[in-house]
Amino acid sequence: MKIIKNKYIDPEMWNLYAQDNIFHRYEWKWIIEKAYGLEPNFILAVQDENFALIPSFCVNKCNISLPFTYISGYLTNSEKLFLKFKKILDSDEQKFRYKVMQDNNPEVGLVTAIIEINNINDYFTKLSRNMRNQLRNSEKQGFKFEKQKDIKHFYPLYCKKMHELGTPPHKKIFFKEIMKYFNSAQIFTVFKDNISVASLLYIDGKGIKKKLPTRYLLYAASESQKDAPYANYFAYWHMIKDACMYKHYQVDLGTTQFGSNHYSFKKKWRPKIYQITEIGNTKKHYKERPYMIFASYIWKKLPSFFVNFFGPHIRKHLP
Repeated sequence: MKIIKNKYIDPEMWNLYAQDNIFHRYEWKWIIEKAYGLEPNFILAVQDENFALIPSFCVNKCNISLPFTYISGYLTNSEKLFLKFKKILDSDEQKFRYKVMQDNNPEVGLVTAIIEINNINDYFTKLSRNMRNQLRNSEKQGFKFEKQKDIKHFYPLYCKKMHELGTPPHKKIFFKEIMKYFNSAQIFTVFKDNISVASLLYIDGKGIKKKLPTRYLLYAASESQKDAPYANYFAYWHMIKDACMYKHYQVDLGTTQFGSNHYSFKKKWRPKIYQITEIGNTKKHYKERPYMIFASYIWKKLPSFFVNFFGPHIRKHLP
């Protein structure tokens, strides 16, 4: 077994193994290094036709796989090689934190919602009557949508939404680098009277549980229901229909806290809910810690110019 680390890794070789497993791709090394200057710890083990790998970054003296994404960790095609690989890493006392998707019935914590669609018309009819009416109403609002690689419409909406949620936003360069390095990354923006009212950023890749072509909705933001009625419904619905056009019959609607308003919205799409569990971390997710809940409340009250300037510098420390 040969173990290769960091600068000695050939990115093409790494991606040959990672393939369309989006959250294991080598591109994240370039993106996160450029945006936040974190120290990478990418490790690859190879033996004949078999491999095992883990992408991570050092954050607060711990290797996190993968910061700012919600699923990553080890990837392998050989259980035997993986066990040897992990034993060596454990003997080096390298601590890794990584997230896994669990097929259970969550009642707390971080979850993701995945919808499966074989036929878009059949899927529509299976939605609740109320949901179908909301989607029909969204079509009557005069919205238009565009696919883009430019973040100019997405980023202001995203920052505004993060402020409302009490969370520091990512740096603009973080999104620019995602759009640069991932060909399948797209921004889907909804306009009303030439003003952007909703925007989504997604990447297409391979499913985590079911290895099917999957669209991952990483970030979404929209104006309020009061300011732009049904804009979020229109954005999600047309993004889902677009995914089906490109034969992506799984759509991962992204993570949210169980029981939150976003969770309730995503449940309307009839998804399967998966628990996201972090291995190697005994602490609660930072959003669930009492002092962070208080800090989030204060953050919401601060002026926009303050949070938009200082927030991206703080976000580095919230992987």
